Amino acid sequence: AVTDEMRKDFDVVLNKFKEAGNEVEAISLDPEIYVALGDTYSIIANVEGLQANFAIDGINFGNKENTYDELRGLYGPNVQSRFLLAAHYLYNDKNKIIDAYKFRRYAVDLYQSYLDKYDFIISINSESGVKEINDSNPYYTTNHLVIHNFGGFPSITFPMIDHGDKASAVNICSWRGNDFGVIELAKLIRGDDNV
Repeated sequence: AVTDEMRKDFDVVLNKFKEAGNEVEAISLDPEIYVALGDTYSIIANVEGLQANFAIDGINFGNKENTYDELRGLYGPNVQSRFLLAAHYLYNDKNKIIDAYKFRRYAVDLYQSYLDKYDFIISINSESGVKEINDSNPYYTTNHLVIHNFGGFPSITFPMIDHGDKASAVNICSWRGNDFGVIELAKLIRGDDNV
């Protein structure tokens, strides 16, 4: 859950936005959708990553100069485990892939409906603060911002206030094509041009 400290930091950001003459309205993403985004991203990103690897490794297209064992050494354990998970879905559970693509479409359409009404969506980057990405903490498992990747929505994340090892960050997202607007709003909120 979002800590009181993060909520206070976020209120500071929203107040800067309001002081510039903008209206703010709270919206909420259904918690079930929030959870499903990470699972959906895990399936789609891993499958598409494996398919891209198929296209460049040569093994699946008849080039047998390098053995699989030689190529496997090119990837770390995190990538190898992601490839294994993707291979499972591709060869044993294609319905999960189809369901993931359908859910992605639903989630993007829902998010687009918010952006049809609002120029920007401003959110806390993560409910638990900024984390280091490693094998035991893949970034996509708890991050609602994968929706921006799914929908091609321009977004930018920057620190709100640094609390040492628990820094908190804010994300600004907008409708497709409003990249410049996202950067300008980030400059306004940060109060400088270093965005």
